[in-house]
Amino acid sequence: MVDVFISYTRTDRAQIKSLARVLEDDGYSVWWDHSIAGGAAFAAEIERALNDAKAVVVAWSVSGVQSDWVLDEASTAKQAGKLVPIGLDATLPPIGFRQYQVVDFSAWSGERDAGAIAALTQSIDRFLHRDAPTARIDLPPESVPSAVSAIAVLPLENFSGDSGQQFFVDGMHEALIAELSKIGALKVISRTSTRVYSGSTKPLREIAAELGVTKIVEGSVIRVENDVRITIRLIDARTDTNLWAESFDRDMSNILRLQQEAARAIAEKINVALTPAEESRLAGAPQVRPEAYEAYLKGMFHWYKLTPQDLQSALQCFDAALAADPDYAPAYAGIAAAWAGIQQMGAERPAVAGPRMKSAVDKALELDANLSQAHFTYGMYYTWTAWDWAKAESSFQRAIELNPNFPDAYAYYSHYLNITGRFDEAETQVERALDLDPFNPLVRALYACDLMFWERYDEAIEQLQSVLNVAPDHWLAFQAIRFPYHYRNMYNDALGATRSLYVTLGNSAVVEALDRGSAEGGYRVALARAGDALAKQAETTFVLPTQIAILYGMADEVDRTAIWIEKAYEAGDPELPYLKYLRRFPPSVMDDPRVKEIVTRMNYPPKL
Repeated sequence: MVDVFISYTRTDRAQIKSLARVLEDDGYSVWWDHSIAGGAAFAAEIERALNDAKAVVVAWSVSGVQSDWVLDEASTAKQAGKLVPIGLDATLPPIGFRQYQVVDFSAWSGERDAGAIAALTQSIDRFLHRDAPTARIDLPPESVPSAVSAIAVLPLENFSGDSGQQFFVDGMHEALIAELSKIGALKVISRTSTRVYSGSTKPLREIAAELGVTKIVEGSVIRVENDVRITIRLIDARTDTNLWAESFDRDMSNILRLQQEAARAIAEKINVALTPAEESRLAGAPQVRPEAYEAYLKGMFHWYKLTPQDLQSALQCFDAALAADPDYAPAYAGIAAAWAGIQQMGAERPAVAGPRMKSAVDKALELDANLSQAHFTYGMYYTWTAWDWAKAESSFQRAIELNPNFPDAYAYYSHYLNITGRFDEAETQVERALDLDPFNPLVRALYACDLMFWERYDEAIEQLQSVLNVAPDHWLAFQAIRFPYHYRNMYNDALGATRSLYVTLGNSAVVEALDRGSAEGGYRVALARAGDALAKQAETTFVLPTQIAILYGMADEVDRTAIWIEKAYEAGDPELPYLKYLRRFPPSVMDDPRVKEIVTRMNYPPKL
């Protein structure tokens, strides 16, 4: 018999995993579905554990109240008189459960000495010691667990009367999020996920519940020549109550100070205490030349589109920013990030892109040692270009330390951890990324790749299909989904995904080779012919060798696969770090002595 059974939905797994560990460290025996042994009868095992537990902790959240499993488990616990409800966000408990006092975990981020933990263990102890019944209170219909540390900034409105200023308004939205993200006591939803609600007519309470926050920031931007006004409204989404509103006016040269002042004011209004380091980062913003800042915002506007053409446009904008201000550190960080994307897409040789990336990030950090984006790009450089595992990890960790609400850093750090065989740690990091940026197709696609490391192929397919539903031309989703299809023997789907990938990349020669090979001999012949076509192109233009190796590998062409993996090592192919632990090649390839030698030469750190 266990002390505590935890009922939750998979969406909330990261928080529950942390909670279970804290309770176990405090001496409680805890059951959650992570405890199910391989091959166990799922429903029967859950029912046994639920009935045996002395206390049942039910995690209410936007997904929890919609889960039949959680509702059934909560009803069982209620009937047995052992229900201990907790609130993970601002969601109101379902009808029939609102008379129970809910322990508020919406602001909890894993601290062992938090008040929420103390309140929870006190409730659990009542059942373990049988000294008192569960405390109940009558909650008003609109009462929900309170929290002030989870916030979302909705897209700002453009009140300038000029649609050509939309890039500037979008940039101000991103900048305000970035400034708030530097505050460790805040959970700040990322730009990509909040932009989903641009122009939305959904009630704020519903938006807040979907994002897992209780406070919403709305606002507008007016720019007239060199003068800027941003108006901010802080709203309690649970009651749709305006808590505070203020306007901030600056000229363009003081735009960074305006952003910091707005972020500081929001933090003050929701009673968030700043650390001395955060106080320092939110004070004393330097002046910036308006032309440099505007060019930088245009560059980021293109960078977020992540196509080869837009990345080139981003580079031109960042160069223009530096022409206006040669010491503007964010522009150097932007150049480094653009070269990282160009390299990863195979649009330039690593021998060209890598040094340009490092030179730019070196300069960015020389000018601003606390630039989180630059440390993050260093992490990417050392993981996928230099293959320096120790420096990669310290760079990702520094980026997260400087910006604890940086979903990209968590997502790519999870890949680093998987590449180096640290799967449990990787899962924790990517869950944090998903928590901060739940609707970002790129983060979802990266998560699907994590699932492939763990050989959870059905879940990977589900994630990637959801990405393609909202982003039908997402090249990474097509790149990734062919592997779980292949290993599930869904060869028609794998072939279709491969074809869609090269259609998206505009490579008609490979598409024609796939079609010709499929008609000639089916799936594996199609992949071999595509490999031939891509190898032919590599004679006159740069092609990532791993992409050729993948086609030959899926066609069971062992010798040619091994040859191209060797070429990948020689070229410094940014895809090669995935070789050891991500199953992209069949065992016959991985057992080839040439491939084993490459794995050795990659000098992976020992698996912990």
